[in-house]
Amino acid sequence: GYAALVTLAAIVALVVVNLIFQQLPIEIDMTENRFFSLSDQTIDLLDNLEEEVVIYALYSPGRESPNVVDVINKYVRASNKIRLEYIDPDKSPMFLRKYENEETNLSNGTIIFESGDVFKIIPSVDLYDVSYSQQGEAQVMGFKGEQRFTNALLYVTSGVTPKIYVLQGHKEYDLLRLG
Repeated sequence: GYAALVTLAAIVALVVVNLIFQQLPIEIDMTENRFFSLSDQTIDLLDNLEEEVVIYALYSPGRESPNVVDVINKYVRASNKIRLEYIDPDKSPMFLRKYENEETNLSNGTIIFESGDVFKIIPSVDLYDVSYSQQGEAQVMGFKGEQRFTNALLYVTSGVTPKIYVLQGHKEYDLLRLG
């Protein structure tokens, strides 16, 4: 009887401890290269953010990418200056007009970083490294979400617009023809 009582108490204690830890938002990345954690450079950037940044994730309900949402949520948890909003592109065409032009196609999976009047659009195809086989089949080789998101965050909060200078007259290639 005593052994059964101790066993039952141990099982109840384990269940209670498990329930408590399930409620805590604790994640431990035990991979050697901290694959599932934000880099130190990103954490430093988030710690020093002075401006509010809104991340618009364009997803139809139920079609969110778990990889993308997980990384964005890490940004939101790491800084109180970042806010995430989900926008259904099919139901909010007026919202998309602010960001669309001839060069951009805002589709499901596009992520928009905005701070003040500055915004950066990240199409979903830019979030993955894709390799093509000899048969033309695409294969995803890696996820570049943190890299793209941190660059977008730097762009919208830095206040600096990059400029490109082009030399002409010395038989250089034309930049417009290279693309």
